[in-house]
Amino acid sequence: MSDQPTGVLPCGAAVDDLLDQVADGNATRRTGHQTDCAHCRAALAELDDLWSPVRAYAAEEITAPADLLSRMMAQIRQLTEVPGHATFSGERGVTRIAARVAEVIARAAADRVAGVVAALGNVSLDDGSTGPDADAAVAVTVVGRRAVVDITVAAADGEDLQRLAGRIRRTVAADLYALTTMEAIEVNVRIDDLA
Repeated sequence: MSDQPTGVLPCGAAVDDLLDQVADGNATRRTGHQTDCAHCRAALAELDDLWSPVRAYAAEEITAPADLLSRMMAQIRQLTEVPGHATFSGERGVTRIAARVAEVIARAAADRVAGVVAALGNVSLDDGSTGPDADAAVAVTVVGRRAVVDITVAAADGEDLQRLAGRIRRTVAADLYALTTMEAIEVNVRIDDLA
């Protein structure tokens, strides 16, 4: 068994350094050591050969489709057409799911977590308005396929509150995705009371 460290040639040269040299386009510009060292010359030749597909792809000229910008802008505009709704486009049409539906899912998911005594509900729409029950404690904001969930709960006395919050985050995000395919990019948990 060899005592030679991984990633280092027998001459002591680091393979990562040689790869950087090749990636920078300097495979044939050798230092004095590399000119005299068979290990370095062989490694540079091998790395240069392995790197050639990357060079070929980098040299290709890429032309974007003429209508790319207009298609992207249409999708971006679609995100704000129906505020407070997640929008999913498919082969046969568009599905829009109201933020209040996501709020109900989030509240029900949090209520199922062991250690949660109560989770209340409210919807925050993209236009800044709120749905019924403005003093309640779940707000879900949706844009496109993404959601931000803010949820306030009362916890059972004696619970490890950090772990409880983690369980709430995981459960809410999993249920929201399972039922809507919406991605909860944030689940912010506020523990407001102990019971």
